[in-house]
Amino acid sequence: MASCPRCGALLIEDAWEESMVLEDSITIDVFEAFICSQHCGYYERLEEEDESGTD
Repeated sequence: MASCPRCGALLIEDAWEESMVLEDSITIDVFEAFICSQHCGYYERLEEEDESGTD
């Protein structure tokens, strides 16, 4: 089991989101990540798998 480099808590597989607010729009990026179980704010984005079936 991996531990959080900030606080030492357990990292769990979950989802995370990042949002960007511009003058006239909002963009939200949601992705799978390992996140800190104590919610200190640390996360590691998981690599996306290629689902197209091509190389």
